[in-house]
Amino acid sequence: MRVLGLAITLWGLAACGGAPPVDPAPPSDPGRDAEQRDPVVEADTRPDLPPIALRLSELASDDGQAHEALRELTRGAPARAVGSPALQRAEDWATGMMRELGLTDVHREPVVVTRWKRGAAPTLVMEPKSGAVPLTMLAVPGSNGTARRGYRRRVERFVDLKQFAEAGRNAKGSIVFWDPPLPASDALARSAYHAACAAIERGIREATRRRAAVVLVRSPTSEMDDHPRLLSIDTGKIPVGVLSPRSAQLLEAELARGELLRARYVLPCSRDVEPAIVSNVVGEWRGATRPDEIILLAARLDGWDVGQGAHEHGADVVQCLEAMRLLIASGARLDRTVRVVLYVDGDLPGRGLGSYARDHWTELSQHFAVVSSDTLGFSPVAFTTAGDDATVDGAIGALARLDVIRLVDDRLEDRLRVLRESGVSTLALRSREEQSLSLCRCTLDRFDSVAPQVLERGAALLACVAAQLARSS
Repeated sequence: MRVLGLAITLWGLAACGGAPPVDPAPPSDPGRDAEQRDPVVEADTRPDLPPIALRLSELASDDGQAHEALRELTRGAPARAVGSPALQRAEDWATGMMRELGLTDVHREPVVVTRWKRGAAPTLVMEPKSGAVPLTMLAVPGSNGTARRGYRRRVERFVDLKQFAEAGRNAKGSIVFWDPPLPASDALARSAYHAACAAIERGIREATRRRAAVVLVRSPTSEMDDHPRLLSIDTGKIPVGVLSPRSAQLLEAELARGELLRARYVLPCSRDVEPAIVSNVVGEWRGATRPDEIILLAARLDGWDVGQGAHEHGADVVQCLEAMRLLIASGARLDRTVRVVLYVDGDLPGRGLGSYARDHWTELSQHFAVVSSDTLGFSPVAFTTAGDDATVDGAIGALARLDVIRLVDDRLEDRLRVLRESGVSTLALRSREEQSLSLCRCTLDRFDSVAPQVLERGAALLACVAAQLARSS
């Protein structure tokens, strides 16, 4: 019998937030990491694990089905943007999966979202004296579009707000290439991504104030390829496009020549003023002695409109469903009800669970804890919480020999805040995300980039924590 272990490195702990500074780790070697990650530990070396944790870990290791479920989801419903046929198929698939697992009270709960339409492929061609050069670009989700024929304008590059203050008049009517220094990718790449988005939003607001025609930004990644990485930002009323890393480099090099540069661009996208109705998908496994007390497993069902949505957020969806399957297959007799919600956020983090909270406001006081799967399909290392919580301490402490740790992060994810503020204990399973800026939010987000053992371990950890929380003693 095998138990899934978690490889925790010092640099991984520091990146998750709340850990003390540590010495820098040596550079990562992908080949070595692939060989050494996720060690398997013999069961007899972990005698103090609760029996249910041993059983769940064994099931996940020997009979894991999460990877095949992810294959089904990404093949049948890739690019699950709100209002898309793919998201509707994902809701159908999730409903069917829950019923197939034997969950009860499987149903959908409507969520009102804003729909955005990408339209045809955008066009961006810079026109130096040497001849036209097409660049690779995508409209940022939520961006306004341009007229059908587009425009031909000069290009001006700005690297900081001081430059806007000194030469902001050049932005009027132009294509602004807003190119600030972006935070370097770190082990918890999510923090680098959020910092990059904040810096980009500041420049967009300034370009809008200076009456620029359109804003172009660089993809927040250290990779050098032709895949634009989408951004979760407020674009305001101005059209905003994100360049691939290679196209951004080409544009920067051409502007460095100091000659007047013009470009032609078309962004055929639009906001839909009519709201779209999508659904959270909910199902549960009733507790034996305290069925009115609820442990909630949560994952986001929708995602971006590019790629297959394996990392965002298919991996977390199937980990929650697999955790439910493991709990049922283990034969465990749990006191409290374990419920799963696969929610839809759209363009507003927290919308899906906020809608869930409103639909279940009469029973929120009976929600014992919510456990969010938030790994993006990378190796899980920690459960994060928003502060001290005896409920959380007990559940994670019982699983200490699995090498999963608890980290306090006061920057609670927006999507969990509404439940935390209602008095519900909150945990989020987090991962090592050093590859997320490379693989997420772009066409590289594919099924074959998610390792089966990562999903098995994530599902086992979710199931183990849910089992501990669902015990009344």
